[in-house]
Amino acid sequence: MEDEISLKELLQAILKGKVLIGIITAIAVLIAAGYSYLIVDPVYEGRTIIGFNKVSTAPENVQPLIDELTTIQNFENVLTSPESIVPVIEKLTINRTYNGLANQIEFSRLNEGEDHLEIKFVSSDQTEIESILSELVIQTKIQLDKALSNRFDLLTDEYEKQMLEEEENIDQAVDLFNDLNAHEKLPTLMLVNENTSGNQYLLDVSETYLEEFRLLDKTLQAEYNKALDKIDKHTELYNFYSGKLDEVNSVKDMNIIDVKVNTVTAPRATSDPISSNKLLNIAIGLVLGLMMGVFVVLFKNYWNDEA
Repeated sequence: MEDEISLKELLQAILKGKVLIGIITAIAVLIAAGYSYLIVDPVYEGRTIIGFNKVSTAPENVQPLIDELTTIQNFENVLTSPESIVPVIEKLTINRTYNGLANQIEFSRLNEGEDHLEIKFVSSDQTEIESILSELVIQTKIQLDKALSNRFDLLTDEYEKQMLEEEENIDQAVDLFNDLNAHEKLPTLMLVNENTSGNQYLLDVSETYLEEFRLLDKTLQAEYNKALDKIDKHTELYNFYSGKLDEVNSVKDMNIIDVKVNTVTAPRATSDPISSNKLLNIAIGLVLGLMMGVFVVLFKNYWNDEA
């Protein structure tokens, strides 16, 4: 059939236009090479590894706060936040926007325990990669330290509030006890706010007082015992919150974040670019040039036949 094009005719057309195919292919290869070597900037990759340790010396009431704020996931979130990235841009005076820099950061977990985090950063400027990675880690630790300090302050305020309430409760219980003493003409109960061991409340009770107390009516004794129980209860609570406050204060100056988060592998940039792949770009240009050249030759042959 006349309309059918045989494979032989196609091959003949291609061979006939081999010079044109060669020219188009050469142009495509030159364009790919020019793009790879002259236009597009090479991209380098930098890496650093961060380790997360256990803080075994932290008190029981503080450990949950430390664990919550120093998880790997929270570290990633803080590192890519404006609070960490914007200070890096300002300190290093680099020509980057927040989104532009954040989009160049990648994370990956290492080993089964997932207690190591690899941070990757890509850039066309090889010289800035290490400084950016280092500063990112520093700013992230600063933000984590601020967050932990704020949580400690809240906990401190809560314990101080509880201590103040218990101190008021103790005063009320002591007033009640002293009212009973005054009514019965017994020695007044004395309180010592602090002894040599710290925040303790003590009853100053003499043997004479104890003897008089034993001779009291059973009902009155019950009232005394009730008042004493209140004093003991609120004193115990006061000392409990005081101890917790001392525990929080003991870790405030421990540099918990530095203990918990440490740099295992210092930031380092690759010596060779990870992109663009110049040879791959040239190979793609070669293939595209051949395809385009064959298409042009076949289309030209078809057009001449129709004419």
